[in-house]
Amino acid sequence: MFKGNKQLLLLAIAVAVVGCLVGCAPQKQASENDPHAHDDNTASTEMVDFEFSQDSDCTLCHTVESESMDDAACLAGLGSHATIECLTCHEFDASLEKAHDDVSVGDSPRSSLKRTQVNETACLACHSEEELIEKTADVTVLTDSEGTVVNPHEVMSTGTGHEEIACSSCHKMHTSADAAQTAGDVCLSCHHKEVYECGTCH
Repeated sequence: MFKGNKQLLLLAIAVAVVGCLVGCAPQKQASENDPHAHDDNTASTEMVDFEFSQDSDCTLCHTVESESMDDAACLAGLGSHATIECLTCHEFDASLEKAHDDVSVGDSPRSSLKRTQVNETACLACHSEEELIEKTADVTVLTDSEGTVVNPHEVMSTGTGHEEIACSSCHKMHTSADAAQTAGDVCLSCHHKEVYECGTCH
């Protein structure tokens, strides 16, 4: 009787050891050619075809920009900016379409929007140039090392090279960047001697 129990005990131990070895053995990866193979870890990141159009919901991928529209520290979240549709400011054109070629839902979005321009007319549709110039007539954030003060909203009409400066050069809608600091950096990108008068460098 004891001998039979001993054999049963040894058999149970052997089954347990084999079970552990099978359970701990490396599992065979699902074959790429097996249509029935399924990996639960990748199911949630499966790519879905995406076709960019004027009706696309930009917020699905561009979450940083979307969140900025709820943040009053960003211009995009300040006042009526928060209710503006993306394509009101970002022109739907060939470059924007090209940027969305080969995009799938589930792709990681780029860290910033690189292929889109905000046309000056989009800003001036709501903000009068004359009103802005008048509003910043006494602002001294753009003062050079010689004490020359430039009105930041008048600078685009002050001569050669300045026509390339746009509202978005200084006003970053989707970040909390300080426009005064950004405007100063824009000026110093050309006026690197911190003198705004032309002809002082060459």
